[in-house]
Amino acid sequence: ETLDDIATQRGLQINSHLYGQEINPETYAICKADMLLKGERENADHIVGGAEWSTLSNDAFPAQEFDFMLANPPYGKSWKKDLEAMGGKDGMRDPRFKVMHQGDELSLVTRSSDGQMLFLVNMATKMNHKSALGSRIAEVHNGSSLFTGDAGQGESNIRRWIIENDWLEAIVALPLNLFYNTGIATYIWVLSNRKATHRQGQVQLIDASQWFKPLRKNLGKKNCELAFDDIARITQTFLDFKESPESKIFPNAAFGYWKVTVERPLRLYSQLSLKAIEALRFASGDEDLRSILYDKFGDVLYTRFASIAAAVANRLNDWGGDVEGEDTGDEDGAGAKNGLPEKKKKKLLDAKTWERDGQLFEVATQMR
Repeated sequence: ETLDDIATQRGLQINSHLYGQEINPETYAICKADMLLKGERENADHIVGGAEWSTLSNDAFPAQEFDFMLANPPYGKSWKKDLEAMGGKDGMRDPRFKVMHQGDELSLVTRSSDGQMLFLVNMATKMNHKSALGSRIAEVHNGSSLFTGDAGQGESNIRRWIIENDWLEAIVALPLNLFYNTGIATYIWVLSNRKATHRQGQVQLIDASQWFKPLRKNLGKKNCELAFDDIARITQTFLDFKESPESKIFPNAAFGYWKVTVERPLRLYSQLSLKAIEALRFASGDEDLRSILYDKFGDVLYTRFASIAAAVANRLNDWGGDVEGEDTGDEDGAGAKNGLPEKKKKKLLDAKTWERDGQLFEVATQMR
């Protein structure tokens, strides 16, 4: 009716043909009955619906293109059953949701918990690219479609595909509590594949959240409506395509981003004090025992351990289990009653541990 009114105002005659698809049996029946009551039998025959007619998994019009498309898809509704019927994410072969874009294959498959953006994809794939007027789409979404999905994920790929093809004309923020069953924020996405020259490469954001007429009595969550003047104001703001407090215009590039992971070697920093450097002489452990051995044998432990290995072994055999605080019986700490554990003795006789500690000490000293 709106198209007929516009055509009449311009002295034109048009033939309009309506098509639709609806999975909800009640909504489908109401739509079909309304058309039949209005004498629109031909158009009524183009409306398909019922539980088996899911738009996502059973496209009723796979080969057709349309001039104008409207939809209000379900928000936050799982489409897991449809996804499984279509082969899952890995097995998806539906050409609507696997597209070639700038030489790359983009997956437009969203998370299974929310399929609303797939309805937008479904319509975008049915745009008429042959006619001079092209196609225009208006679809209502909640805020999830604006930001859900990281770079490279389905939701982000959909936005990239639409914006880089320069199809997104405007996004209109609607008043809160406009619908019967929810008070959440909603937005109209307006798409066209025949943008006017002055709109090309740009996206208009319109804030119409304060343009409404309050209802005298709430209808569920709904407490307001768009009056005729509000609709006219939104339309005029769209047509004017000018900056204002309620209208902002941005280049397409402002909405795109890449997520890049930059890997670099692990970098560790330390500050070496004289005390810390000195401690490296005995970094292999048993500092007290190694300190006593160092006092006795000196740097030979680090450079020529083999030449004193027998003397070190004899010294260890003379020691008790607790060198610190033990009455050793002579000035070198020998004469203990209990010998050292074999495991500890073996480690102290390992020339590699002494060599490694010596190298650490030398490097740290040079760095200092």
